[in-house]
Amino acid sequence: MRYVWVALALIAAMFGYGCGEGDDPPCVSGETVACVGAGGCRGSRACLPDGSGFGACECVTDPDEDMGMASEDMGPADMGADPDDMGMELADAGVDMSPPPAPLDCTGADDRCLFVVSTLSIGTEDPDTGAVPGFDLDGRISDATDDLGCNQEDWVSPDGVPGIDNQVASLGPVLETVSGEDLQDAIDASLADGSLILLMELEGVDATSDETVTLDVASGSTVDGDPPTLDGSAIAPGQSFTIDLTPVDGAPAVLRDGVLEASVSELPLALPIDATTTLDLLIRGARLRATVTEVPSLEDGLIGGSLAVDEFVTAFQVVAPDVDSALIRSVLEGVADLEPDGDGICQAVSIGITFESVEADEG
Repeated sequence: MRYVWVALALIAAMFGYGCGEGDDPPCVSGETVACVGAGGCRGSRACLPDGSGFGACECVTDPDEDMGMASEDMGPADMGADPDDMGMELADAGVDMSPPPAPLDCTGADDRCLFVVSTLSIGTEDPDTGAVPGFDLDGRISDATDDLGCNQEDWVSPDGVPGIDNQVASLGPVLETVSGEDLQDAIDASLADGSLILLMELEGVDATSDETVTLDVASGSTVDGDPPTLDGSAIAPGQSFTIDLTPVDGAPAVLRDGVLEASVSELPLALPIDATTTLDLLIRGARLRATVTEVPSLEDGLIGGSLAVDEFVTAFQVVAPDVDSALIRSVLEGVADLEPDGDGICQAVSIGITFESVEADEG
């Protein structure tokens, strides 16, 4: 805009209509005309009281007028700037733009939230997408050529993350054939009849963002010994349970924007197969993640880690005592993908387990 007024000043000078003292045409008292003053400013000249001519050019001092537009009409493009380049994002300026933490209304005392696992599933391959839940436990995206991953191809998670380690997903159907047991059916039945009560407790938490949370994982039972109340096929919220055993006590955890994350060196998990048989798993290097809601509840829960081949063979023989241990070992070693030994033979199998949890009380 500045260049327009400079051009007008030059034109005015050529025709004798500048801010000088040249002859002016007669005018009507009170009449005003636009003019260009010193430095190309925009102004006006008023007709003299006697009508003999116009007075000196008086520049407009309003900065909006100097720019030739009203301030409300100004935009980045009017100032010669790309709107996308104007200023900086607030996040870039160090301003935290994340929503404030939402309060958690837990029934427990001293900022404690107790949850009961309402559904639990061994992660398997989605038949439509081929996705498998789990974690990238070894920080590698392995394929059949990766010796460090024992030539086991990693999966892709439901949200598109590659490098997912969960070889039990491919192992499940084989083990069910060998043992004659449907593991998922057994888990569902155990939740429904109360023989599998898995409790999780967060301590020191009062909002959905908290860097100083601790996590307990415990086995429990209903207070009256009866099966828990179900909501469909899942354990319903708001029930009381007795904490029987706490194998994970005070594990450090963090809550960031409603997402809970924790790491545990060992997480025991006893899965009842029938009234007298239990598959005892020891998940090493376990990781846990879940979304904590304001209700509160734990949604989209995920547990991942490794199962040592030797320990898995022993545990599975309890479930299928008539199956040769050498056959079980052969099956496990065929899918082992973690902890390669000096000969490059992996000594552990990765696992991924999904869960949902609802609020509970300690009875």
